[in-house]
Amino acid sequence: MYTAATVHMLEVRPLYQQLYVGDSAEFYCHSLTIPSWKWTHRNEIEDRYFIKNYTLRISSVKLSDKAMYICYGTNTEGRNFQRIGELIVKGEF
Repeated sequence: MYTAATVHMLEVRPLYQQLYVGDSAEFYCHSLTIPSWKWTHRNEIEDRYFIKNYTLRISSVKLSDKAMYICYGTNTEGRNFQRIGELIVKGEF
């Protein structure tokens, strides 16, 4: 049971990725104390992005995917929390 004194925290792994065009990226986001959370990237999630089991997967990354990916959630008291994962994309080898 969680109390009002429980620390609410979102966990994001990894916090930083450096990949090449065509690679696949994954960011994991989860919290034991925040029941509602979601991913955002420039206020949208593209069709190439797939979210399942707390993980955001980006297939075949493009240079335009370079950005901060934000996992944010709201706890039962209505307070917002967020964590950021950064994706760096380099051109082909």
